[in-house]
Amino acid sequence: SIGHRDKDNLNPYLIHEGEVAALSSLIAAMTVVCGGQRSAKVEEAFSMFDADGDGYISLHEMTEYLTTIVSIFAKSGVDVGDVASVAANMARQAFSKADSRNDGRISLAEFK
Repeated sequence: SIGHRDKDNLNPYLIHEGEVAALSSLIAAMTVVCGGQRSAKVEEAFSMFDADGDGYISLHEMTEYLTTIVSIFAKSGVDVGDVASVAANMARQAFSKADSRNDGRISLAEFK
């Protein structure tokens, strides 16, 4: 996790304290993608989206997570356009492809 001293180094990229945790999650996600077995990577990525820990990803959870990721890119100087719109569109597209049961939520099995 990101320590107090590290937060000061990140401040040029962050607007408020809550995004430090999100950046920590992004770093953890990149670590997961870079090493380990595929099944462990998928489960870890799923848990990052499943904010309430109910075993499913809602459209709201996906949108919130992607908003944070897009926001971090925007704050680092990448021209992403309107953060909320871009994240919402990405979430809707990804969600519609992944929700194969059309039940308004994505299970771990669907996410795989």
